[in-house]
Amino acid sequence: MVQTRAKPLVLHGLSAAQHELHPTLVHSLQQAGLDLTDTDSSGWTALHCAAMLGDATAVRCLLQSEGNERQVVLEAARSGGWRALHLAVRGGHLQAVEELLLANADVDARLEASDDARTPLHIAAEHGHAEILDLLLRCGADPTPVTRHLRRSALHVAVVAAH
Repeated sequence: MVQTRAKPLVLHGLSAAQHELHPTLVHSLQQAGLDLTDTDSSGWTALHCAAMLGDATAVRCLLQSEGNERQVVLEAARSGGWRALHLAVRGGHLQAVEELLLANADVDARLEASDDARTPLHIAAEHGHAEILDLLLRCGADPTPVTRHLRRSALHVAVVAAH
């Protein structure tokens, strides 16, 4: 199941089933040849799945790899430019967001492939996730970027979304 990109990968299934994902399991799978940067047919890595589900334990385990692979996994973008941080923010998963920020996720990463190039701050504002918005700002998120299409800041987005 690990060798193919056309089917879901081992860690995708573990995250989706909400199993406990322990560092020893991830390490064992890596030793057996698992590449944490592998994607499924939709461009999702295991980290994307864990972040979208808000599984902070899985996020932490998947980010325990070292060096270049960790940064590649952390900043991998699926279609539309969505990174793990964008997905965790959109879902309102505060603990997963914290884990990603502790691993130095790019707090100002833009959805470059989309029409509006939103940042995690825009997404938190749009969905009314005040605690996450506060955390992003405390971690140095720049509040000044505007979306490409309508030129809206995170504040504009929050007002339009009535938050």
